[in-house]
Amino acid sequence: MKRSGVSIVELLVAVVIVSVGVAGVASLTATAARTLVHARALDEAHVLLRNFADSVVAEGGHGAGVAELPSGDLAWSIPRAPGARGWARFEHVALPAPVQIEFTIAATVR
Repeated sequence: MKRSGVSIVELLVAVVIVSVGVAGVASLTATAARTLVHARALDEAHVLLRNFADSVVAEGGHGAGVAELPSGDLAWSIPRAPGARGWARFEHVALPAPVQIEFTIAATVR
């Protein structure tokens, strides 16, 4: 006797294979989402720090301070003397560690 159709064992094997594939795609999607959030936060921190340092140095500012921003805390120390090294650090809420930049105060040309 010849039977056509699918046995229950074949159906279970197919369901298991499809389930493993769907679980893998879901896992990769979650990992990609976390990586994207981390990359955007890192980019935001770098842009903020670079803009902050450029604007303060261009204005000839100096001193130290801390500012609370919606996405984290900004801290800085900017010396007055030309050639001295300053720094700015941003602790973004979405990053595991703070991002810090260092820069040198350029001498003014008159």
